[in-house]
Amino acid sequence: VAQVGYMKVYDPAFELAFEETQSFDPAFIQINHLHPSNDLHTKQFHIERFDDIPASVGEQSNAARSAALKEAFGGENIAPEAARAFFTLSGSMIHDIYGLRAVMGNPVRVVTTEIWQAGRAVSTVLEYASGARCIATWIDLPNLWDFKETLEIYGDDKRVILSYPTGFSRGQLSEVTVQEIDAKGRTNARQPAVEWESPFVRELRHFQDCIINSAECRTSVKEALDDIALVINITEAYVSKAPVEYTR
Repeated sequence: VAQVGYMKVYDPAFELAFEETQSFDPAFIQINHLHPSNDLHTKQFHIERFDDIPASVGEQSNAARSAALKEAFGGENIAPEAARAFFTLSGSMIHDIYGLRAVMGNPVRVVTTEIWQAGRAVSTVLEYASGARCIATWIDLPNLWDFKETLEIYGDDKRVILSYPTGFSRGQLSEVTVQEIDAKGRTNARQPAVEWESPFVRELRHFQDCIINSAECRTSVKEALDDIALVINITEAYVSKAPVEYTR
């Protein structure tokens, strides 16, 4: 039994946001992932660090990264900033990508990708079969304390905004804001109460259910392959400077 570690879709706030999006057809989606240095947030923990890992382990890790790049891009060498963005997409922004897929499904093409700040920033535009567009941005802002990660889904008369705290937070809940127009034409906003439970705990409970009771896995390896394909396509759109049809 295998389950991919996609903890954010087990977040009670994500589940609320997903439920809210089922009542309208999204026209525009925006992802903002403003990422400060992790060191700023790990200071609240007592961390034990060790230096007894053999150098060969690091060499094996570097070799695996190089092999991944070659496999993804047909053995061609790509620019350093593209390589860095590729690993940022697969290592950090992947959490935004799979949440987006859960809501919207897979796109039909990557319209454009921009990479700047020597690969420390990436922005991409995705197109969906419905005609909707998503603008997704990840940027490294190392010296800025505030962490911001949002999934914003807009329809003609409703918008759902999901905000995540830093992954190193203690006791902070994600938040959902719903803005809409009621039957009388009045604009209002509400913030549904989010269940106080860790997405990591919920994820592990679901995994146990899959093992013990053969429950259907919510974050399967098969679906993760779709996300890997999109990460490659996003990077290819930068390398080729042209739109890339979504292919797996």
